[in-house]
Amino acid sequence: MKRNFEIKRSTVAKGLLLLIGVLVCLALPALLFGSGVIALASGGIGVVGTVDTPTVISNVPTLDLEDISQDICKILPSNFPLDTILRLIRKTDKIGSQFKRYYSVGGKPFTDTPAAAAQGTGDGSSVANAAITYTYASGNGLPEFYINVNNPNTWKKHDTFILQNINVNSGYVVSATVTVPIDIVLYVIDKSGSTLRVKPINGIKGLAGNAAIFCMPNFTNTTTLFRLGNAMEEKALQTDAWSMLPQPDEQLCQNYMVQLEESTFQKLTRQEVEWGINDFEDQSLYDLRAMIEMSQLRSRMATVYNPVDNNNRYTTGGILNTLLDAGRLGSWTKASGVTATNYLDWAEAAFVGNNGSDTKVLLAGSGLIKSLHKVDTISKQVDGRSPVVEWGLTFSQITTFFGVIKVIHHPLFSLDTTGWAYNGVILDLAYVQKHNFIPMHTQTLDLKSSGIRNVDARVIQECSCVTITNPKCHLVIKGV
Repeated sequence: MKRNFEIKRSTVAKGLLLLIGVLVCLALPALLFGSGVIALASGGIGVVGTVDTPTVISNVPTLDLEDISQDICKILPSNFPLDTILRLIRKTDKIGSQFKRYYSVGGKPFTDTPAAAAQGTGDGSSVANAAITYTYASGNGLPEFYINVNNPNTWKKHDTFILQNINVNSGYVVSATVTVPIDIVLYVIDKSGSTLRVKPINGIKGLAGNAAIFCMPNFTNTTTLFRLGNAMEEKALQTDAWSMLPQPDEQLCQNYMVQLEESTFQKLTRQEVEWGINDFEDQSLYDLRAMIEMSQLRSRMATVYNPVDNNNRYTTGGILNTLLDAGRLGSWTKASGVTATNYLDWAEAAFVGNNGSDTKVLLAGSGLIKSLHKVDTISKQVDGRSPVVEWGLTFSQITTFFGVIKVIHHPLFSLDTTGWAYNGVILDLAYVQKHNFIPMHTQTLDLKSSGIRNVDARVIQECSCVTITNPKCHLVIKGV
């Protein structure tokens, strides 16, 4: 029994010695480095003892601030409405480089117009002589005709379309009984290149041998061809294939940074009002968001070479310039003010002829806001309805038969008192997306131990861009 007890006691002693050795090994890095952490061979950092904020900040400075992009939206959200919306409306797309290629596709166009130039003689008698206009001069009328169009990829054989507001009591139709403009439907017999071979199926009839046949009406090169459905025969199992491919576009992420420092002496100095590096960080965030907001709206995409630093940097493409380049512009006269016709024209341009949402957002400068308030139909809606709060922002809502426009004042537009204070932009948020190459984060710089400066320093950084697709869903508004 005694020998067995001694063996057990020896085993326990060896176990205790092993445990003490392990504890010493664990504690040694903390004693040597003063941080209570262990770099793990498999990756990551092991912490000896409680995980506290100073330990996290000193070892993984971005860990506690990964959600800064969401948190900063609580700081004066209405001062940067676009930035606030884009950070909250959906999860931001994380991309793998500063270069972003994106694709967009709209709906198949419903309208077309005659082309800029005719083919051959342009008399409409054949593919080689396709016309862009037609006026009767003599004869019995034309049961078939060849039209040259601007957007041939929109059309297929067996399509039908309308020529709108055609005056049928003119020209050769001496026996016409209809004396007001009507819509005439035409059928596409065939298609060759940019030329449609068509025949009317209502409207007016010709003379002599064509007296019982519908013939081509007069039309001009500005007449709209409004596409209808195709007309297939009863045994048809197939039609011409037609699909839409998305078009590629490019955007560059801009690298935004701001740095703040507080000297150790300043930190130790007694203050009448407590004001430190955390307060500096709030101010810096305000400035950084303003820079990002205006770049996302008004910058130009470019690769800029700096000959002093001998390197390149990228500037992002602003939404407003993208839309203006696409011809998406509505205007109003500052001297006379916004009229009901103005804002209804804007609504029509933003909502009609695209596959966009039925609710859009208008970011507007102070001059545009004031003028909108003076429109009776708008002021009655705004005064008689509670504002709408969404994403922490307060919107006034304008309802039209085209769709709903949520209006918010953009303070940064209003700073430009001679220009953008009178401007705005209508955005369909379903087609606006933010992309982060480097999400917004704060990193603590150790300038003391490196012997650079006796200061506490932080850097706030974000490398991002915004893409906008389906341009017809959006509209820039300018006061002229």
